Amino acid sequence: MSEDGEMGYPGNLNVQVTYSLSAENELKIDYLATTDKATPVNLTSHPFFNLAGEGSDASINNHLLTINAVMFTPVDSTMIPFGENVPVEGTPFDFRQAKAIGADLAQLDNNE
Repeated sequence: MSEDGEMGYPGNLNVQVTYSLSAENELKIDYLATTDKATPVNLTSHPFFNLAGEGSDASINNHLLTINAVMFTPVDSTMIPFGENVPVEGTPFDFRQAKAIGADLAQLDNNE
């Protein structure tokens, strides 16, 4: 529930998110949003899953990740995108080859 006026947006916004697995083992995320006033709604999800299965103290930093992407969108210190795409090559965001998620975290600053 986001109340009328929260973050400057009009209307009371109720959101429901449902996670499910398809018969093909795909993760499906369904959103349902209702509001009592006209207001912009742009929902997304940034879930984090503990694949180690060792409880909430387990770190994801050693998990191997591959992302088939040649560009990423940088953000400012408030996590707002600059509106440009830049190459991943030579950055901590280059996951075109499998590597540990935390391998390059020390290279990040507050503007990435």
